[in-house]
Amino acid sequence: MRKMTKQKYQQVWGTQIGKDCINLDYALSKWLGKRLVHLGTHTNTRPLDYADDNQTWNRDLIAHGESLLAYSKSGSDHINVQTRKHRAAKEAMRFVAARFGQLWD
Repeated sequence: MRKMTKQKYQQVWGTQIGKDCINLDYALSKWLGKRLVHLGTHTNTRPLDYADDNQTWNRDLIAHGESLLAYSKSGSDHINVQTRKHRAAKEAMRFVAARFGQLWD
């Protein structure tokens, strides 16, 4: 494998997308976490099949968003994939996957 020149490295990994991809788990957690918290704070709707009240939906959106944000700030915790923050972030991603078509206001 040939060594990448500094200029080529900057073209590939120096862009915002490239920087995000270096640690995609952190970038995605930060981006998605902020949006889940925002949605949970401001939405007035919920999926029809989700609990009996909007408060539970809002609380769950915020909790999962905060889990993702905590993970995005965890630094070198990603080396130990069994950390509490990592497990909570994975659970938040499962929540998002299960409710993917219902993340709207």
